[in-house]
Amino acid sequence: ETDEENWGWSSAAGRIRKARREDFLSGGGSPDLAVLEIGCGSGTFTAAIARAYPRLIATDIADLLVAAARERLPNTEFRVMDAHQVDFPDGTFDRVVGCSVLHHLDCARALREVLRVVSPTGKNSSNSTMRPGRDEGSGVAVAGSAYSTVAASFSNASAASRSLAVAAASASC
Repeated sequence: ETDEENWGWSSAAGRIRKARREDFLSGGGSPDLAVLEIGCGSGTFTAAIARAYPRLIATDIADLLVAAARERLPNTEFRVMDAHQVDFPDGTFDRVVGCSVLHHLDCARALREVLRVVSPTGKNSSNSTMRPGRDEGSGVAVAGSAYSTVAASFSNASAASRSLAVAAASASC
């Protein structure tokens, strides 16, 4: 389904919710950072992320949704890809972002892939751009109900020094 009316983005509350998510996902943008978006769907948030991070590659497992996103944003790179098996070499990206995607995934498998493709020497967001809900100790950026799941997954990870921003803004945020 690519009909975004189902999500209510055009309502007053939907516009506020969408703006908040776009701000969260694109915060600290830089043309120097390589960014992977997982679960891009039809590209609802991809435009804002691409403006902040021109080196964005957006992915989704659903070819129909990727086709809709490509039509919407022809100058952005999209790939059909499973977040459980990311087809990029280790350390390719400075950041990995996604919105309303973790509840569709086996979190442990997907987060292992996220950690694998995030560069251990990537650039980190400065503390001044950190927003509430970011776990500065692990470099994980999450929002909504997915926070406890992701934070628990990273609590003992060796990724504390990695530059990682997983923006998992769940449907409840």
